[in-house]
Amino acid sequence: MNLNYKPIKTKRTMTIYKLKIMLLLAVMLCGIPAFADELSQNDLNFKLYDSGTAEVSSSKSSIRTADIPEKITYEGKDYTVISIGRSAFSGCKSLASVTIPNSVTTIGYRAFNDCKSLVSISIPKSVTTIDGQTFRGCSSLTSVAIPNSVTSIGDDAFSGCKNLASVDIPNSVTSIGEYAFCDCESLASVIIPNSVTTIRDDAFSGCKSLVTATIPNSVTAIGLRAFYNCSSLTAIDLPNSVTTIGDQTFRGCSSLTTVTIPKSVTTIGNGVFSYCSSLASVDIPNSVTTIGSDAFYDCESLASVTIPKSVTSIGNGAFKGCNRLYLYQYKKDGTATLLNAGIYSDEIYRKEMFNIPEKVLYKDTYYTVTGIGSDAFSGCKSLATVTIPSSVTTIGFRAFYNCSGLTSIDIPNSVTSIADRAFQNCSSLASAIIPGSVTSIGKNAFKDCSNLASAIIPTTVTSIADGTFSGCDKRIEYRLKSDYTAYISEVGKSVKTADIPEKITYEEKDYTVTSIENDAFKGCNKLTFVTIPGSVTSIGNNAFRDCSSLASITIPNSVTSIGDNVFRNCSSLSSITIPNSIKSIEESIFWNCRSLASVTIPSAVTSIGKSAFYGCSSLASITIPNSVTSIGDNAFRNCSSLASITIPNSVTNIGKSAFYGCGLVSITFPSSTKSIGEGMFWKCRSLASVTIPSTVTSIGKSAFLGCSSLASVVIPNSVTSIEERTFYGCSSLASVTIPNTITSIGESAFQNCSSLASAIIPSSVTSIGKNAFKDCDSLASVIIPGSVTSIEDGAFKGCDRRVEYRLKSDYTAYVSEVGDSALTAVIPEKINYEEKDYTVTSIKNDAFTGCNNLAFVTIPSSVTNLESTVFKDCNNVFVYRLTGDYTAYVSEAGDSVLSADIPEKLDIEGTDYTVTGIGDDAFSGSTDLVSIAIPNSVTSIGKNAFRGCKSLTSVVIPESVTSIDDYTFYGCKSLASVVIPNSVTSIEKWAFASCSSLKKLECKAATPPVCKALVFNGINKRNCTLYVPKESLNAYKSAPQWKDFFSIETGIKAVSTSTSASAIEVERYTIDGTHIASPQKGINIIRMSDGTVKKVLVK
Repeated sequence: MNLNYKPIKTKRTMTIYKLKIMLLLAVMLCGIPAFADELSQNDLNFKLYDSGTAEVSSSKSSIRTADIPEKITYEGKDYTVISIGRSAFSGCKSLASVTIPNSVTTIGYRAFNDCKSLVSISIPKSVTTIDGQTFRGCSSLTSVAIPNSVTSIGDDAFSGCKNLASVDIPNSVTSIGEYAFCDCESLASVIIPNSVTTIRDDAFSGCKSLVTATIPNSVTAIGLRAFYNCSSLTAIDLPNSVTTIGDQTFRGCSSLTTVTIPKSVTTIGNGVFSYCSSLASVDIPNSVTTIGSDAFYDCESLASVTIPKSVTSIGNGAFKGCNRLYLYQYKKDGTATLLNAGIYSDEIYRKEMFNIPEKVLYKDTYYTVTGIGSDAFSGCKSLATVTIPSSVTTIGFRAFYNCSGLTSIDIPNSVTSIADRAFQNCSSLASAIIPGSVTSIGKNAFKDCSNLASAIIPTTVTSIADGTFSGCDKRIEYRLKSDYTAYISEVGKSVKTADIPEKITYEEKDYTVTSIENDAFKGCNKLTFVTIPGSVTSIGNNAFRDCSSLASITIPNSVTSIGDNVFRNCSSLSSITIPNSIKSIEESIFWNCRSLASVTIPSAVTSIGKSAFYGCSSLASITIPNSVTSIGDNAFRNCSSLASITIPNSVTNIGKSAFYGCGLVSITFPSSTKSIGEGMFWKCRSLASVTIPSTVTSIGKSAFLGCSSLASVVIPNSVTSIEERTFYGCSSLASVTIPNTITSIGESAFQNCSSLASAIIPSSVTSIGKNAFKDCDSLASVIIPGSVTSIEDGAFKGCDRRVEYRLKSDYTAYVSEVGDSALTAVIPEKINYEEKDYTVTSIKNDAFTGCNNLAFVTIPSSVTNLESTVFKDCNNVFVYRLTGDYTAYVSEAGDSVLSADIPEKLDIEGTDYTVTGIGDDAFSGSTDLVSIAIPNSVTSIGKNAFRGCKSLTSVVIPESVTSIDDYTFYGCKSLASVVIPNSVTSIEKWAFASCSSLKKLECKAATPPVCKALVFNGINKRNCTLYVPKESLNAYKSAPQWKDFFSIETGIKAVSTSTSASAIEVERYTIDGTHIASPQKGINIIRMSDGTVKKVLVK
């Protein structure tokens, strides 16, 4: 309840005004003659009507005086002024005086509203109605004479006339409207005439100077707040005609000393006399049956009240704050209720202890005290103890509210109910022992009893309302049972220590404490120590949950069950003793006990529940006994310090994510293990090795996800499938053995296993899931058998270095796909798979498509079918074909190869292959090729081998070559120098045709090689010098095609590409044959002292 209420116009009140206005307009529209014209005269505006009447409709806002004429003439016709219209002078703040003629019968709504300078007004006897808000806010108006002709004063008619000192209301008035004289702060007295039957709501509220108010016998009802805050009113005599007094009628009449309540009144409403601080006595007549809430609230001088037996209902707080009142209510049945103890009553308070008598004498009759009424002792801050007799059955609303000095209370066994807020804010109360007679305890009954240490509640209590012990943060609450046992039901959040007794003595009987119930200590974040007696057999769910300061606890052997979540979030708990009597570790019992370092599980325990040790990040060791058969989901999840654990053979079931996020380094499963649950080792980043026994038939989804240290794993034959994400993110996993029992590899099973080098899919597998090996970027080879009929999207996405082989039923294999980032591909002749050899016979046409970084490929002789476009767009590749006699030749080179240093030998898996040839078309189209080094092991260079290598500037053909084939260097437009060895005996057609930049040609053969058609066609033989052995000069000058060179010189010997250790440099040339004195950037040709020539790249 708002005890500082101030009257305001509510939405309901304003709605009533609007309805009245609408009704008035309707009447006016029906009853007023037809409007004829308007006229302005002397700052006044008139409306003229056909009936010959006129109305003042408005005025100039700055008007100071208004002399309203009785008649006005317009166009020769007289009009009688009979009314002052709606808001005619409203807001004319300068208007000081006004004369109203006797012809006026009506003063309209808000006619003089807010005329702040208007001092006085004379209303003629012709006026019958003063409408709503007529003089509202005329703050300078000091007096007003209302003539006998007026029958009604409208709502708000004079409200806010702060200087109105007197008003004479004639007998003709029958109705005084709501707020009629509200806030007339200077009004000293008022006489209400006999003609009035009702004083409406707030009629005189806020009339602070009103000393006397005479109410006649005609009045039957006084409205809400009619005299609210009339703080100077000293006495009020209500006539016998009054039957109804509205709520808060005399509220705040702080000078009111006496009041006479007539026998006609049956109800004293809510707050009627509240805050009447000078009211000393009240005589309530026998007619009254009801006293409303807060009726005499804070009447601090009230010392005497007579409550008749007729009263059957007294509202909450009726006498609250009546600090001098010592009051009983006497009832017809011979009982009494203590209504008010009177804080400052001489009978009560000069002491700290109070004894409520069992009987009280009233008018020669003894009454048995059966109740303590609402607010009876409310605010008695000095009261330390109180004795309640056994006759009392009820303790009322707020009976002992805010008795902050009350240290103890002995509630007798006669009390059956404790009302709402009965002991609220009794901050010194140490204990609350509820007797066995009590069946209900009201809302907030003991709220904020901040020092309450214990509360004992018997089994008879069947109803405890919300908030009964709210704010009693130091209490331990015990509930008693009919079998003389007790349990702890709830504990205050500020309890620091708890020494739980084995027995509680209650009403001369002992009750044994046998259990701590669900949520009992939950959230006691200051609790550091608790002693559990040997009588306790069970601890309920969440019993110590969120006790973040609890460091240790000893559970006695008497305890046989500990519920779920009991120690959840006890983040300071570092040690605990679990008794042998416990048979199961329940769900989430130690969840997030971050300080718990070690736990010994007793030998009687058969199961460890879900999330039992979840988040125990300091748990470094735990002993699981042989009695345990199951470990629940998430049981040790995020035990990041747990490096090792021994799982006994008794365990047959381990739940999902049981060791998720643990610090385990290795794990050995017992032979009893049948399955590895979903997510069991998820994010065990330190797990390096795992041994899975052959008894395991299934490995769950995400079982080893994120085990980034796991290097190898052997999956036993008993497992039939690899589920989704089983080894996802095992970045150190270099090898995995997949048994021949696996039928499917699930989605993302090996995704992000970045160290995995090979994947051999067994022949039992029929499907490989989406992203199964995605981003295994070290994967070099994959073998897929013919049994695989389904490979989902992205199975090998991101495995950009792999070479993928598909096996066929005829024991042959083919290269099906190669990763885009593969640098090399050594294709074997045979693949040994499940103890059988599969011969690689082909490469799928698009297998190497997109391998832009591919640099080296070897193809065995077993590959018989190779399409010309196999290496399309592999612009940097060198492809070697191997033969059966351990030789090899360059079969293909990429179009973007810049230089080629062909090795003499290839080491293929420990076997040497000698490079003996450059195949047909090998470098054809390698337009970026600048240089080529051909070893002495090469004996043949095929047709078109370097055709179109337009960037090639020089070439030295080794002594091992005997013939240069058709079109070998055709179209090498940048070729500036060529050295042909002594071993060459023939050059086929068009071999050097269109080498238009050739400047220097050395031929060391003593006998000019035989040239087929057009060998040097397109060479400018005038600019190209031919160097030949001295002894063969004439032979070259006469040999076909050789003789066509204009400049043929001698001075060279047969050239070898091998250089002896003692040879020294004699001379040096650029690639185009220009003689240079010192090394220059690029390829330099060096002639050595032993006659050999070598090529050097100078950077």
